[in-house]
Amino acid sequence: MTSPVDIPHDWEAFSLGDLLDLSNGINADKSAYGSGVPFVNVLEVITHETLNERLIPGRIKASTGLLARYRVSYGDVLFNPDRA
Repeated sequence: MTSPVDIPHDWEAFSLGDLLDLSNGINADKSAYGSGVPFVNVLEVITHETLNERLIPGRIKASTGLLARYRVSYGDVLFNPDRA
């Protein structure tokens, strides 16, 4: 693996995908939004260092299977890449 920065010789470089399960989240029809279970939006990830249910205003209706697949749990890492 190549790296754009120098890393110490005794370190090993990994891709994030080698270390974590990555997901881009739920993409649903606009009619699914507005009611249902809490839905973490990109804005909450940018605005808050930590999240709990009271900080999440968005809601979504989705199948149990879809909700289970994209559930955010304690210890999950949410990030939004800087595309500036």
